[in-house]
Amino acid sequence: MPADEHALEALSSLVLSSVLASAQQESFNGIRADVALRRCRITDRSPEPIAALLQREQIDCVFQCRDGNPYIKRLTELDRARQLSLLDCEALETFCLYPSRRVLAAAVEDHAFRNRPFSRALMLGEAQLDFVAFDLAVLGRYRADPRYRVTFEDYAGHMAIRDGPFSDDDFPDRDKISVQSFGLGFDEEDLPYVIAFHRYLADLTPDHQQYWNSFRVDRPVQMCRPYFQSSVIGDIWENHSVREAIAAEMELINVMAEAAFGSPSSVS
Repeated sequence: MPADEHALEALSSLVLSSVLASAQQESFNGIRADVALRRCRITDRSPEPIAALLQREQIDCVFQCRDGNPYIKRLTELDRARQLSLLDCEALETFCLYPSRRVLAAAVEDHAFRNRPFSRALMLGEAQLDFVAFDLAVLGRYRADPRYRVTFEDYAGHMAIRDGPFSDDDFPDRDKISVQSFGLGFDEEDLPYVIAFHRYLADLTPDHQQYWNSFRVDRPVQMCRPYFQSSVIGDIWENHSVREAIAAEMELINVMAEAAFGSPSSVS
């Protein structure tokens, strides 16, 4: 029997309230499908109620078969046709429910995470590995401050407060921050940008989220391939770095010069 309107409304409300409560704890977790149905006293294990809400664009599903941990919306949601097709073959215990972006846009209050733009983006349904592009100058503040450690080599880097300031009670808590990982992206003219995932940006304090947001660029930027491979799909980029290639070439030039002229070249 199709679920009645009352049951569908209860299910939709439960998914929304559960995810919003999780967002307040900065977890942004979904609710497992079988748990949601049970809490709404929908005893039939048919996915029909979920399919009905999917068709109404009230929820989205994150499937374990696509991403290992469905409790986290790591990747942008699948189109609804694909989600509906997966409902027919995936067990209720293997996927989680989330409010749709449309539902979240109507439900999330304007003041929620107002001073934390990247946390707010997650609250509004952005995937945790959706990225934001920034002008390279965003790192200037931290490079110029010896209390921070910044590395950015080839296509990836990270930034964090050093141990001394972190342990210093007189150092402001708002500045005890880190970005676990950021990478390299390029626009259509091959100009470089810093890119970072919403998940790591959301860990910044309000002051630093607003600082990073002030360097945000709105033009289309694509993540470079090696950073995508290493940070999204977990493949190690096998090529050596450009720096290593230059060093190897300089060494080869010296070997050739010594063989030809009896002494290394002036390149070093």
